[in-house]
This record gives sequence, structure tokens and C-alpha cells, in this order.
Amino acid sequence: MEFRNKGIGAVALIAAGVLSISAAQATTYGTSAPGSTTVAPQITQQASSQASNMIAGRISQAVAGAVGNIGGGLAPSGSGFGNGGTPAPATPAPQSSLELGGGGAAGEPGRRLALWTNASNSWIANNQTGVNFAGTIQTAVIGADYLFTDKIIGGITGGYEHPDIHTKFNAGTFKGNNVAITPYAAYIIDDIFSVDATAGYTFVSYDITRSSNSITGSTDGHRLAGSADLNANKTIDSWVLGSSLGASYLNEVQNAYTETGAGGTAVGQNDVRLGQAHLTGKAGYLVTQPWGSITPYGSARMEYDFNHNAAVVRDVQGDLASNSRFGTVFGLGADAAVGNFTTLNLEGTTTQFRENVSAYMVSASVRVKF
Repeated sequence: MEFRNKGIGAVALIAAGVLSISAAQATTYGTSAPGSTTVAPQITQQASSQASNMIAGRISQAVAGAVGNIGGGLAPSGSGFGNGGTPAPATPAPQSSLELGGGGAAGEPGRRLALWTNASNSWIANNQTGVNFAGTIQTAVIGADYLFTDKIIGGITGGYEHPDIHTKFNAGTFKGNNVAITPYAAYIIDDIFSVDATAGYTFVSYDITRSSNSITGSTDGHRLAGSADLNANKTIDSWVLGSSLGASYLNEVQNAYTETGAGGTAVGQNDVRLGQAHLTGKAGYLVTQPWGSITPYGSARMEYDFNHNAAVVRDVQGDLASNSRFGTVFGLGADAAVGNFTTLNLEGTTTQFRENVSAYMVSASVRVKF
């Protein structure tokens, strides 16, 4: 069942648009360019996507549990993990497709509350001369959700982002320590369709250096982000098929600051924006085990940026940085159900078709119902 790979910035793993700079800053290039005016949008979009994808995955598991499924996808008929099947020897199946909390044995009270945590690391790079950079982004999220009725789920998360980027074009760095709060909700239409939505607020703080750390600066601000998706799934024998169609938007404001050190300049307020439409397809194969089940899967997420920052001027000739609107995120992973109330996930993704940009991510999560 597909409720993953949705992004508040997308769920894309990265959008390649970069921030347009003001007329006063347009004459700064290469080693004299403040890193915040060049890399901030790409880093913002990637970090936001990581966090939103984590939340999307946990919404998927919450909905799967609510409709009596295990491991994030519908079980095939007769597997012991869906309606009408014979329970597996060590892991009894839910007896109703809308059993309270899902995943419980027959006669056992349903569990409506779930706690979960997820962590990821991505490697991101831009190889275009004049704006080239490389580094990592670590993201951690902890959350809780509650099944209010057989069809309505609500939850909230707290998250942390740490971008650590080497801005090669100006011999500098771009580092952040950001904290986010994100409520979310899902409505289960039936055992195939559901809708979900998220809305988040992030407190951002960045430290920037250039010219081999001889010039430094720092800024703070905030990010607003939201997304909505329509999801569907279908099972054919042991194959679990899913799709998701949605849109997301984010806007991050980074306050003006003045660099310190010889050659430091005043850097104006940055406004980073990304509006994105996305379509995701996912296919997995459910394998039952005495201890539960495991579902290896593959996924592809097509992204189109209908609104993003204009390209930055990257050299004295006036050449622009690449600013692709289209990209695709390919993923491989596995969902696992251990017993009746614990689900695990491990996933790796790669972003393709964004000109001059590459991104790879690994993530892991655990979710427990109480």
C-alpha cells in the first residue's frame, strides 16, 4: 500500500531550483558569493523532503494497521494477514478489516495509539562549475498518532535537520540546526483509497563560511510547509501495488545578516519556495514468516516543480545555474511486521534527471502500537 514517498517539499528527495539573488548581490561570483544565496534552496528542499517522506511512511503504516494490514501493504487473500485468510501459526491475523488499531489477534483489544521514530542520512552534490558543492543532511523524526475512529487518524511529530555542506565554489561551508513540528491526519475512504495531509513549521538556523573560513555569517528564520495526497492500493496474489498523487508547497524565510571578516558583505533576506506535484508508483511482494511478514518493494516518484526559485547567476559571463523542473526518485526497501504491533522499514533512494545534481539517501524506522 503506498503512503510513502510523499513529500511536504515532496517527498521528493531534491528539487534543483536555486535562489535568485538581488541586484546588489548579482555582481558576486565564485569565492565572493555567500553560500546562503546559492545553495540554501537545494539544501532546504532536500532536508524538507527527507522529513516529509518519513512522516508519509508512518502515515502509510498507520492506515495499513487501521484496515487490518501488516507491513504497510494489503496482504493477499489466504495469506493469514488479510480478511478471509487462515492465520499464520505464530502471528494471528486481524479478524476484521477495520479492527480497532489493526494487527491484533482475535479477541484482543485494539490498540489505537502508536509511537514511532525514523532517521535518515542523504548525500547531496552539485557538480556544476561556479555553484558546485557536496555534503550530507541528517534528519531524525519522532512522532505519535491516534486512531480516533475506524476512518480518522491524527498525529504530530517533532523533527531535527542537520545539513553539513562543503561549498566548493567559494571554499566555504553551509551548516544548519533546524527543528520542526508537523501535525498530520489521514482519512480512510475504504480498504483501497485514502487521503492524507500534513502542515509543518520549522525553526531554521544556519552558519555560513567562505574563503577558507576567513569570512563567516549566521542567519535564522522559519519554514512553512504543507502537502496533500490521494492514495490507492491493490493486491494481486502476493503482489502489493500502490500509487499516490499529490502536491506540496514550502516557503522558507532566512533573515538578512552581515558577514564578518575582511571582505564580508551584507546579505539580504532569502525567500526559498517550492511548489511541487508528484506521482508515485510502488510494487512489493509480501512473504509471510512465523514471526510476521516482510515485503520487499521498489518505487518510483515523478516530480514536477510548478513553482520554484529562479536560477542564480553563477559567473561573470552571466551564465545561469541549472534549474531543472523535473526529476524522479527511485527507491528500494522492505517493510516488515514483527509480531502484531511492531513494524520496521529500511529504504534507500536515488534522485535522477535533475541536471548536475545527485542525491542518495538511506533511512530506517520503527513503529510500535500501544
